[in-house]
Amino acid sequence: MIVAGLRALGMSSPISLESRGVGAITRAFSNLLGSVRGLGGNYAAFGTGLLTGLLPCGLSWSAFALATQLSAPTAFLGLFLFGLGTAPLLVLVAFGWVTLKPEWRRPALRIAALLLIGFGMLTITRGSSLFHDSTETKAGWDCCSDTASETLDP
Repeated sequence: MIVAGLRALGMSSPISLESRGVGAITRAFSNLLGSVRGLGGNYAAFGTGLLTGLLPCGLSWSAFALATQLSAPTAFLGLFLFGLGTAPLLVLVAFGWVTLKPEWRRPALRIAALLLIGFGMLTITRGSSLFHDSTETKAGWDCCSDTASETLDP
């Protein structure tokens, strides 16, 4: 997230994604997306939505990972409710961007890039044992196990 935010601000990042093979995948996906957008009209909109649905989203992948640990009916219900919970905001953002005045789009992108960097830093600090007591981290990981009550009791 931090690297994407830095790139969105036009800065170079300390981590090279090109050396990790990500650059080739990104270029291939960008070329495919450019071809689909070239279709024009509803075909371009539908194809773009279909392709961007394949992009990884940490929140979605987390929901899918959790669903693999549940029974089929519970997983279906959970993922269905997850979709109902996220879809309205995604639609609102899409419509909001379209209605945003062109002169406000650049500042909005800069704010989004800064937020992305901030969320990336927050993710690192919340997930790193450098910033937490080891018992606090253990309690967080054990919250859903059978021994959670034993771990969380003072």
